[in-house]
Order: sequence, then C-alpha cells, then structure tokens
Amino acid sequence: MCGTTDSDNFSSRRFPVLLGDQRSIWLGVPDSIPWATISPHEHQARANHGQSLEILAQRGGLSPYELLAVLLDQPFWRCSLPEPATVIKKLKEECQASKASARAVPSAPNRRIEAGIRRKKAHSLVRRARDIEYSSTRADRSVLQRNQCRPS
Repeated sequence: MCGTTDSDNFSSRRFPVLLGDQRSIWLGVPDSIPWATISPHEHQARANHGQSLEILAQRGGLSPYELLAVLLDQPFWRCSLPEPATVIKKLKEECQASKASARAVPSAPNRRIEAGIRRKKAHSLVRRARDIEYSSTRADRSVLQRNQCRPS
C-alpha cells in the first residue's frame, strides 16, 4: 500500500500496524507504514494515547482505526467506527499524500510540528498571563482588606 524507496523518505524505519487475528478484515493494510508518514503526527499520537511513537511502536503499533485517527490529526473515536473498507481507503490516501509532500517540500512535517508547538506556547503564555493577573488582583485585595481591618 505505502511502498517507498530510500529516496522517497528520510528513513527506512517503519511503524507497525496492529492487525492481530483480524487480518482477514484488513486485506490491503500493510504490517507497517513508513515512519516518515506518521512522524509529523506525533502530537496527535500523544494526545490520543499518551505515549510517544517510539513507545507505541515498541508495544506493537496502532490498530488501523487508531492509526487513521492519528494520521488525520483527530481524537480517536471509540463509538462509531467507520467500515474497514473506508479506513483502508483513507490510509492509502494518507500514505500517498505523505509521499507527495515529502517529495515536494521536505520540511513540511517540521513546519506542521513547529506550528503546533507555537500554538501551545502562545496558549501557555496567555494562560500564564491570566494567572499572574488573577493572583496580583487577589494580592491587592488582600492588602486592602488587611489595611482596612487595622485599628487606627
């Protein structure tokens, strides 16, 4: 499905796909995908599973459903799962898109990751500013209350 050569990606590493005893359902899904296909989506893998891609790979990888959710940068949906044929089609599309973008712009995955980091930092800075503002107004109020309660 996602056959690549060494010149198509930056590494020959592969990320495993958990098929287990359901291989008959997942005809057309490979045992693994190129690491370059999933590495730009590490942030979503951490959000969905609380683990890095390295650890997930060591533990056997992801199921096709979980893998598709990570590749589409979506939370893992546990209730209404799409049909296996739909998942296989989407996985193929994602692999093809990954190959095409790797050839066109080699640093595209890095840009996506950097944009996510910038968003998280900005959100963190806004939250920190609110906390500082809130704590300073609380401190001001407590000083005023202490001064008002003192007998003159």
